[in-house]
Amino acid sequence: MINNPQLGTGVNLYVFVFYWVFTIITTVGYGDFTGGTTVEYAVTVLIEFVGLICFTVLTLLVNQLVESGLTYEKFISDKFT
Repeated sequence: MINNPQLGTGVNLYVFVFYWVFTIITTVGYGDFTGGTTVEYAVTVLIEFVGLICFTVLTLLVNQLVESGLTYEKFISDKFT
C-alpha cells in the first residue's frame, strides 16, 4: 500500500491524486496556492469542474451562433423591422 508522510493513506491520498490530475488536465496549473486538507482539495476539484462545464457550454453557444450565419446587420434588421 502506498503511504505518503504528509497525505497518509486511503481516501486522503486518492483525493489528492485526483485533485492533482484534474488541476493539470484543466490547465489551471499547479501553482503557489494549493489546498492543504482533503476538503480543500475536493472543493477545488468541484470548482474546476464547474468552470469546465461553464466553458464548455459557452463554447457550444458561440459555436451555434457562428454556424447559424447570423450577422450583426441581420440581427439589427430583425430587431428593428
